[in-house]
Amino acid sequence: MQILTVDDEKEQLKSLCLTLRSNGFQTLAASSARKALDCLETRAFAIDLILTDYAMPGMDGITLVKAVKQLYPKLPVIMMSAEGTGELAEMALKNGCDGFVEKPFAVETLVRQIHCIPGRNKNQAINIKEAGMSSEDHRRGNDHRQHCYEKEGKYLTFVLEAEDYGISINSVREIIGMMTITSVPRSPEFIRGVINLRGKVIPIVDLRTRFGMKAAETTERTCIIVVEVNRADTRIIMGLVVDSVSEVLAIKGEDIEASPSFGSQLETRYILGMAKLEGGVKILLDIDRVLDNSEMEAIQDVA
Repeated sequence: MQILTVDDEKEQLKSLCLTLRSNGFQTLAASSARKALDCLETRAFAIDLILTDYAMPGMDGITLVKAVKQLYPKLPVIMMSAEGTGELAEMALKNGCDGFVEKPFAVETLVRQIHCIPGRNKNQAINIKEAGMSSEDHRRGNDHRQHCYEKEGKYLTFVLEAEDYGISINSVREIIGMMTITSVPRSPEFIRGVINLRGKVIPIVDLRTRFGMKAAETTERTCIIVVEVNRADTRIIMGLVVDSVSEVLAIKGEDIEASPSFGSQLETRYILGMAKLEGGVKILLDIDRVLDNSEMEAIQDVA
């Protein structure tokens, strides 16, 4: 039986692996939840069970369990924790754990937990089809997970027509209040015009108009987000008119879901993903793709 053991304390991880081996188990070691997921991506056919610590930096054990169960619903997971409270054990089990052991534990207790996992042949490795996924589903799931982790980072969030959006803080130059916008004749409707920002002419895009929303009156909360857009080898500075700016959030990869194919006023090609947070869902925009090539040419002409 091959056990993937996950613990950020390297000495404890080494000791646990040695203990498991001395009791007849084979082991793979991962020093973080993300490394465990990477190991699953390449070794899924060879893993019978995951034994994970709860308190780990970055992604904790509960989050790891959720990710594992989404990809491999039938792959057993046992959680370990020095915080052996009944509440934590209950939370672990509710989120898909097949067992829970409190640290420090007797070796016999852990071995008994492993052998009590129901419905498993201890001499047979996990199989992707047994876990309820085709090999194509497995590949897509891993591709999606990796893609979402690449999107994690800090996002400036803002509001348009009562919906929450976010753009990468790396694209934001500054936030300014509404100021006089000079219209440009014969420009597309979504281009409000230009402003003079400290001697530099900046084209202004009305995101409501661009996304087909109803026009709204300017309020004291209406503002302009000045962003830098990358298109091929060109960098363009422009302003985005939004209803209001909310806050900067650090969004984790595991909180980002794939772009939906329906239920949004935006075409999904503009959307990086949907961030599911306690305050609700925020639509993460790819600022470099909000405008297509012809629209970017119009922006450059205005600029």
